[in-house]
Amino acid sequence: MDPNTGLFADGGEIGGLMRSYDWSTNPLGPSADWPQPLRTLVALMLGSNQPMFIAWGPERIILYNDRYAPLLGNRHPRALGRHFYDVWFDIRPQIQPIMERAYAGKSTHMDDIAFTMCRHSYPEEAHFAFSYTPVRDEEGRVEGVFCACAETTGKVIAERAQTFRLHFEERLRDLGDPTAIIAAAAEMLGRHLGVSQVGYGDVDAGGEWITVSVDWSDGRIPTMVGRHRLADFGQPLVDDPRAISDITPSAVQAFAYIPIIMDRRLVNVLAVHHREPRFWTAAELASANEAAEWTWAAVARARAGVALRESEARFRHMADHAPVMVWVTDPEGRCTYVSRSWYDFTAQAPDDALGLGWQDALHPDDREGALQAFQTANATRAPYRFEYRLRWRGGGWRWVMGAAAPRLADDGSFLGHVGSVIDITERKEAEIAMARADRAKSRFLAVASHDLRQPMQSLLLFRELLRPHVAEKGRDAFEHLGQGLDTMRELLDGLLDLSRLESDVVTPDIEDFAIREVLEPIGNAYAQVAAAKRLELHIADCPAIIRSDRALLGRMLRNLLENALRHTHSGRVAIRCHKMAAHLRVEIHDTGVGIRREDLDGIWEEFRQVGDSEQTRGQGLGLGLAIVRRLSRLLGHSVTVSSVPNVGSVFAIEMALGADAPNSP
Repeated sequence: MDPNTGLFADGGEIGGLMRSYDWSTNPLGPSADWPQPLRTLVALMLGSNQPMFIAWGPERIILYNDRYAPLLGNRHPRALGRHFYDVWFDIRPQIQPIMERAYAGKSTHMDDIAFTMCRHSYPEEAHFAFSYTPVRDEEGRVEGVFCACAETTGKVIAERAQTFRLHFEERLRDLGDPTAIIAAAAEMLGRHLGVSQVGYGDVDAGGEWITVSVDWSDGRIPTMVGRHRLADFGQPLVDDPRAISDITPSAVQAFAYIPIIMDRRLVNVLAVHHREPRFWTAAELASANEAAEWTWAAVARARAGVALRESEARFRHMADHAPVMVWVTDPEGRCTYVSRSWYDFTAQAPDDALGLGWQDALHPDDREGALQAFQTANATRAPYRFEYRLRWRGGGWRWVMGAAAPRLADDGSFLGHVGSVIDITERKEAEIAMARADRAKSRFLAVASHDLRQPMQSLLLFRELLRPHVAEKGRDAFEHLGQGLDTMRELLDGLLDLSRLESDVVTPDIEDFAIREVLEPIGNAYAQVAAAKRLELHIADCPAIIRSDRALLGRMLRNLLENALRHTHSGRVAIRCHKMAAHLRVEIHDTGVGIRREDLDGIWEEFRQVGDSEQTRGQGLGLGLAIVRRLSRLLGHSVTVSSVPNVGSVFAIEMALGADAPNSP
């Protein structure tokens, strides 16, 4: 141990090493005999927080402080007190001229000098900033060199990586072809890392094969383009694709594989090969990882773009040859595509329909309505349907129907509408003809029922006048005649009611009243009819106050009750009430023949009869339920039916409760 311990006080780890060092065995000699300039610099160096070293004497013996020790790597602590060139043997060709220049009395300052050194047992790139300052004795002779330095490796590599990152992203951003992207990415990464080869491959769904479509090489390694077994790239990649492999295969001296894993599946591999042995630094692997991720994203984006363009081409081809006109709009509602059939139909010049130009082909009387309907659908992102007249290249106008659905992206954002336009002129003309026929039918029914009503009244009067004069043997025939006249009267009443409803001459008189005021008279009127058929008729007591037209509602209930009694041959018919929130539900139950499921929608049509036509012939024209449906729409009362053949049916009317309605019916 050196007795001059005060010189190395407060010197940290290195100060302790210097105190324990036997300097008498070193060319510098005992520390007590060191010249004053050396002693002063040693004290300054040990107390500094900046990396520093001193090279002293003709042997260039190196002394350094704690902050310099990490720069030595695994050469510390053996480097203390050794010849400077022996310590830095691997960079001597670069460092010796600088050191000798300082011993010649000339200072040197450098902000960045790059070395390839093996301070951690493998070659690595290192960068430093330093100043070499000659140290002279009292007579002006150079006795040593003092150096204050700092390692800038991390800063330099980070700046280089950032530059690479910017150039890499910029170059890939302008490319749209997947193969061109892979080629550019492989070349840029290969040149950045200074390696022999870079390739990018797609892994099949089974994880067994990898296909390399393009690679980059400096010419010293054969191309890897082709289809290969994944195991050929190293078993660790197969066993654990999340691990970056740095195994040295026989084909090359060093490689690194960067896996791309999506949804827990290996989808791509970036392969980096080098002809000579090489240790991959953390910075190099980080750059390779980033390049792999950027390449995958760019390739995925490009492939999606290619797929989109191909899809659009297929869509345009399909739309241009479809039997309907097809159009597409953007989120602002401007037309971005119209199929060829639109131009063929309207004779608009190509592209004239884009933007808002399609409106010019609409009939002036329909334009405002069609545009308002579309603008509403676009604002609410809702489906669109509208009928309008469209200019026809053959002259005049034709009726069309435009329909569209909103287009949404994967994230739910609104992209616009895609729609079609079809020619409905024939259908429209048929509807117009049908409407004319309906009006003619209504006029006929009104005239016929009115003209026959007076003779019918006369026949009924004559029946009553003849009744006292009919002999006993002719009474049965007389009663059958009377039943026929009653049936005829009901038919005429139905025809007249239907014609009045279709002519819109019936105006409801809406008021609040007790439902029992309608139900009780109906029950009394049909009690004898039910008794004649030996049916049980039950009318539930219902004290609820409703809001309706009592006459029209009564007609609805009578028609439904008559229908139930007509088609029920045994059992019972009942009218029940149920309160439902702000509505009252009146139900007519029967145990009659029932209605088949396939007939339920048709029972509301005019002249439609339920059941066997032979059995129901002579029981009416099938107008009762048609009148019920029309009255329900007029009053705003919903009407429903449920039925089971050979079990019975339930017809129900829902109506609003009136003021002062009881809590329960």
